[in-house]
Amino acid sequence: MSRRILAIVGVLLAATTTALVACSNPTEEEPSEEASGEDALIQGAQVPQLGVRIDRIGRPEITNFLIRDPRVKALYNADDSFAVPAENAAKYTAAFKTSLAMYDGYDGVADMKDETVTKLSKILVDDYLRIDLTKPCTGVSSTGYLDLERAELLGEASKSCGGRSPNEDAFDTLATLYTNGPAKLTPRIGDKVDTSTGIAGNTFPYLVKPHLLRAPPPVNP
Repeated sequence: MSRRILAIVGVLLAATTTALVACSNPTEEEPSEEASGEDALIQGAQVPQLGVRIDRIGRPEITNFLIRDPRVKALYNADDSFAVPAENAAKYTAAFKTSLAMYDGYDGVADMKDETVTKLSKILVDDYLRIDLTKPCTGVSSTGYLDLERAELLGEASKSCGGRSPNEDAFDTLATLYTNGPAKLTPRIGDKVDTSTGIAGNTFPYLVKPHLLRAPPPVNP
């Protein structure tokens, strides 16, 4: 089981590394002055233009893990998360379904049926953090990330407020959901990086102490 988990994490990290390498090694082709539409968006990612949206701040690692086509990725990043055109949403849903089905099979078990993969894809296309203020939020180290999305997939009520706390290990949570589906919380799929080098404080604005004032980070066994 541990080898399977390490293999899954390795592929997830490889996706992130590929994205970083692509960003650090732009193509040598000069942008065309006549470029428009998706071509202009891709060129704009190399040389951002003032006033053009080139990324979103919603759920972490969406484009790195779920969108492979650079044209679709550029189109996705340029869209308003709260006003995605139906035609574009269909493209993103199709891309998400392909990637989620792939991650779901990494442990050798298809935990999610096609309708579950489709529903999760449509949920993730609405790329913003969900927070239910009628439910308890227990602090800066609570673990409610993707709880509302998981509850919707299972047809249950969430026990937490959802959102994403400053100290939460969101990567492990998303990797576990993508691989195990909404019903299996174990085995936990992770990257062995469980905390940052500093812990956020309990009072607003929840800042981390300067490096020289921090205690040494915990060492994973």
